Amino acid sequence: MIVFVRFNSSYGFPVEVDSDTSILQLKEVVAKRQGVPADQLRVIFAGKELPNHLTVQNCDLEQQSIVHIVQRPRRRSHETNASGGDEPQSTSEGSIWESRSLTRVDLSSHTLPVDSVGLAVILDTDSKRDSEAARGPAVKPTYNSFFIYCKGPCHKVQPGKLRVQCGTCKQATLTLAQGPSCWDDVLIPNRMSGECQSPDCPGTRAEPCPGLPV
Repeated sequence: MIVFVRFNSSYGFPVEVDSDTSILQLKEVVAKRQGVPADQLRVIFAGKELPNHLTVQNCDLEQQSIVHIVQRPRRRSHETNASGGDEPQSTSEGSIWESRSLTRVDLSSHTLPVDSVGLAVILDTDSKRDSEAARGPAVKPTYNSFFIYCKGPCHKVQPGKLRVQCGTCKQATLTLAQGPSCWDDVLIPNRMSGECQSPDCPGTRAEPCPGLPV
């Protein structure tokens, strides 16, 4: 499949990957093309920096997904392990990488509420946490948090991700301290904070990307 890479937020180009392609392998392909060290690259998708050990499938990357890759040397040596892989990182807000997929919740026991506002549905899983242990053998759940109307070619409600950009440089290279929990988090500027990974950008506040949702 093809994903589109925006390198240092300047331009985009297609990269062919498989579902089992790792983020490290993606970095190596881009590094070779751009003539830069792979260990200086950071892959940003849906407000998260993707660790080297994850695969395309783990990250919910689909055909023609857009990822941002920035060249930014590591500021602390302990952030990169001996094999070149990324360790989960903490921020001042206490954010860490979670092994589960991006911006999603378990919908395996949910139905859409008939009184949902518009086409955005945010589903809370707190009420079923106590019952999960009694379910018996685990069944692979279906994941997705937000639902949007696809104008084309689908012409129907589909799962989607909500994107934000840095309020300073206007690029989608902001890694969020915490993901969105509702539409307002994405659509109202400054509701979410994080750290922009674009070189020399001090941005910490999120704002909606043009054309949201995607």
